[in-house]
Amino acid sequence: MLSGVELRLETYGRYSETWDHDHCDFCFGKFLPPGQIDEHRRLASDDDHELFTEGYTTTESYESGANCVWICTGCFSDFDELISWVVVCTPRSYRLWAGVVGDAVVAVGLLVGFDVDSHGDRGSEVMQ
Repeated sequence: MLSGVELRLETYGRYSETWDHDHCDFCFGKFLPPGQIDEHRRLASDDDHELFTEGYTTTESYESGANCVWICTGCFSDFDELISWVVVCTPRSYRLWAGVVGDAVVAVGLLVGFDVDSHGDRGSEVMQ
């Protein structure tokens, strides 16, 4: 299943011109491109799926390829303890960082890349 699968947080984009949405593999909520939420609500007013524009998706390392499986952020949080997926770094993961040794601040900068496991622990960090 999805145990050990690499995921990254992404803004949803259509798989192809003929593909207009995807579903969360857990709650079946609907992923749509950001600019299409309002239009979808107008055209499909009877659709009671929760709508998402971003979530966790598979990477190129997944057997069926990148962006094949989508998981909403709520379901990701709900099932994080049960499934051993691995979150990989994306540009959205960059954060301001300050390093402290003892009582002294030793560095302030932009964290430009890190590996994160499913519990949010940082692996290797690169400072710039």
